[in-house]
Order: sequence, then structure tokens, then C-alpha cells
Amino acid sequence: MKTEWMEAFLVTAETGSLTKASEVLHMTQPALSKQIKSLENALEVSLLHRSAHGVTLTTAGEIVFEESRELLDRIDQMKRRIGTINERTTLTLGSWPSVAMTYLPRHVSRQATAPNLKLKTAHRRRHTRSI
Repeated sequence: MKTEWMEAFLVTAETGSLTKASEVLHMTQPALSKQIKSLENALEVSLLHRSAHGVTLTTAGEIVFEESRELLDRIDQMKRRIGTINERTTLTLGSWPSVAMTYLPRHVSRQATAPNLKLKTAHRRRHTRSI
């Protein structure tokens, strides 16, 4: 099971829409659907009720939603702890998606010369892009 599948599922559940989630994640809707289907296959359960009006969670989907959040938070904590071993500092810049995906990576990376500084741009709570 991949963390990307869980993140795709979480964003879809939060937005209530495959279309909106695919926009947030900057991926095509078929690619997003494939990730969610892979998670459903791995767990051998349906996680979403799909309709023309969007998606809602099944009972199993509610459980996976809660647990996935906790698991991804724990993975983030683990990464931060490991980062402290190397005395690496992470700076996360919050911005609009268009700025986070285009302007900041080009302009901030030119300025970042500290070897132990890792910069991330974030436009949603869980979704970051390393630069």
C-alpha cells in the first residue's frame, strides 16, 4: 500500500469530488481514480460512493479516512525526527497553488544556499512539493 494512494483518497474525501481532488493534486482524474482503486483493491473494500453529485464515504471509507490521516501524520513525524539527526531544518511556505507550483520553486531555489535547509511549498495541509 502506498502513501500516495492514501493522500489521493484523503483529498478526494475532503473535497467530496474527484474533479476537485484531481485539481488540488495536479493530476488527471483517471490517474486519481486509479490510485483510489488501487487502495480499494489493496484493502479489498469499496471506500467511496460515487455519483453525479460527487463522492461520499462508505462505512469502510470513514474508517480508512481517520486511520490514513493518523498514519500520514505519524510518517510526517518520523521524517521530522530523522531530519533532526542530520540537523536538517525544513521551512514550509504556504501559498496559493499557482504560486506554490510555479513561482516559488524557481525563485526560492536560487536563494536557498544553506546545505541543511530543506524548503517546501504547501498549498494544502498535506500536499507539499519539495524544491
